Amino acid sequence: MIDVKEITEYLVWNHFINKNTSHSFLQSWEWGEFQKKQNYQIIRLGVYNNQKMSAIALVIKIKSRRGNFLFIPHGPVVENNAQIKIILKNLLKYLKRLAKEDSFSFIRIAPIIEDSENNRKLFCDFGFKTAPIYMHAERTWVLDLNKSEDVLLSEMRKTTRYLVKRADREGVVIEQRTDAKAF
Repeated sequence: MIDVKEITEYLVWNHFINKNTSHSFLQSWEWGEFQKKQNYQIIRLGVYNNQKMSAIALVIKIKSRRGNFLFIPHGPVVENNAQIKIILKNLLKYLKRLAKEDSFSFIRIAPIIEDSENNRKLFCDFGFKTAPIYMHAERTWVLDLNKSEDVLLSEMRKTTRYLVKRADREGVVIEQRTDAKAF
């Protein structure tokens, strides 16, 4: 049995995030707290399959001129991608009910998943359309910083390599720090 419930405990949320290595801070507990400080309402949802958490979704309630909507940036975070269809089905059922109750016009989901024909079809089958504007980076990658600077530059596109070198000439300083003050 699939169930969607609100998560109110920091440790429960972060345990799931850490276990499932989300590559985006936009689903972190701290991002939700930041959104609240920006006067957005949020809701943290967990999708449970037989009492076991299968996915989480930080939902931000956005009220804007182009319409009020529910937004899940870089989420949901899913434990097992093989279950994404059943998770989305139940999450959307919950979100549609919430949207009706609170007069939201639409639901926007921006997951970090491979841009493939199957994934595009999956979201199309649920009635989603490609967004006309970006809210956050739509394409991301993980860069292995353990490589040498020369190797990193050689693996970049020519334009990116030029922009990095230009930033260096213009005085951009790069530091490696681990202290809390730097953060």
